[in-house]
Amino acid sequence: MRIVIDRVAKTYVDHQGHAVDALRDVSFSVLLPVSSGEVTFESPPPGRPLTAMVFQEFALFPWRTVQGNVEFGLDELGMAVAERGRKARALIEMTGLAGFEARYPHQLSGGMRQRVAIARALAVDSAALLMDEPFSALDAQTRQLMQDELLALWEQARTTILYVTHNIQEAVYMADRVVVLSRRPGRVLAEIVVPLKRPRTEAMQAEPGYLETVERIWSLITYAGVRQADPLLIRAAVSFGAGRLSVIRKVVLPSALPMIVAGLRLAAGTALLLLVAAEMIAVESGVGFLVLHAGNIMATTKLMVGIVVLSLLGVLSHWGLGRLERALIPWRAGT
Repeated sequence: MRIVIDRVAKTYVDHQGHAVDALRDVSFSVLLPVSSGEVTFESPPPGRPLTAMVFQEFALFPWRTVQGNVEFGLDELGMAVAERGRKARALIEMTGLAGFEARYPHQLSGGMRQRVAIARALAVDSAALLMDEPFSALDAQTRQLMQDELLALWEQARTTILYVTHNIQEAVYMADRVVVLSRRPGRVLAEIVVPLKRPRTEAMQAEPGYLETVERIWSLITYAGVRQADPLLIRAAVSFGAGRLSVIRKVVLPSALPMIVAGLRLAAGTALLLLVAAEMIAVESGVGFLVLHAGNIMATTKLMVGIVVLSLLGVLSHWGLGRLERALIPWRAGT
């Protein structure tokens, strides 16, 4: 079964009444109400819902327990009370929530709430599972754990998943195929097959295939940012007599700076990750080795020191790149 998205466009209207193109002529096979084009299912399985959705903000019903939330879609399908109870309990156990059936959403952590949302979506056994940045609201450690849990669930259910994310590493780590979209209006820049075997493990993030794919996607996005300077701004510069080099220096490069800085952020995070991974695997010194060795011998104090140092490195990197971004592009809203 394949989902086919054919020449899809999506246009919004801003607060001033102007049309804003979010997507333009996007086509690929694998929902949103579209402004034009078609989204179709080839050979959809009979008797099953076409889609189920996992949202970025959990979207759990606060007046329902974990069991009640997971049963919601089954109830709408008309499933008998006893049968939907059994199915919901099986999925609750599969997602590591056994013992929390009677808890309400406010009594759960962020990761547990998202497990409930995933269990609710899997319960209806849809042809495709749609996930809109489901882990973006979680902290880094919980996000990694949830990625691994989702991959483990996929190994059991083998449901087709269409997963939207802005995190390149997450896309490459989890997907078989990555569809790279450009900036607004979104166009398909490339469809990239991920050369990693399954089941996926964290160790694969140090493999050449993973690193090369992340680099390729980053290059595509950065190059697209350089190419996508607003044509109106280019025409405005030319109308004042700007030559080719002047247009590149004064229009194209400033327009590309947000994407270049985004690339620097990605590169810094990847470099730190690889440095720590290399210290864990190949050497007997460094913060990565300290964390690994301390964990193996249960040296809690040393382990905590290593974690604190890694956290400080991440915070300092984020702070430094934020300062650089504000210096390079002070005109950008939100910097």
